Amino acid sequence: MKRTGEIVLGIIGAVIYGFFGLIGIGMIMLQNYDEFSENVYQELVASNPEVNFPDYETMLETLSFNGTMIAVVSILALIAGIVALVFLKGNKRPKAAGIIFILTGVISALGLLEMALFASVFYIAAGIMCLVRKPKEERLADL
Repeated sequence: MKRTGEIVLGIIGAVIYGFFGLIGIGMIMLQNYDEFSENVYQELVASNPEVNFPDYETMLETLSFNGTMIAVVSILALIAGIVALVFLKGNKRPKAAGIIFILTGVISALGLLEMALFASVFYIAAGIMCLVRKPKEERLADL
């Protein structure tokens, strides 16, 4: 049985998680560019005077923590998705791949909240397809 649909959904989800991982790494690296990040912060504060922003140091700490969280969860989800795709290739272990996809989708959706919701939908859909689809039984007439 071909598992093209599950593989395509898994690849799309993995690409999206990879993209979020790069965003998280970028947020962490932004901390090293003090002049650039401080200019962005000053422009943000100046363009939105009605919003009460935290001070610059608090913003950097928050950015670093959130970037680390996004990067770690996204990279772990990407690795789990690749493992599930390897299990799925050649229809070797579709049940294990489905369980990995569903657990990864749910856990990452809880870990990253609304940010990973789009990617986790692909993983959950691929996982459900892995668990629900059954191989066709051979008929006696075909033998």
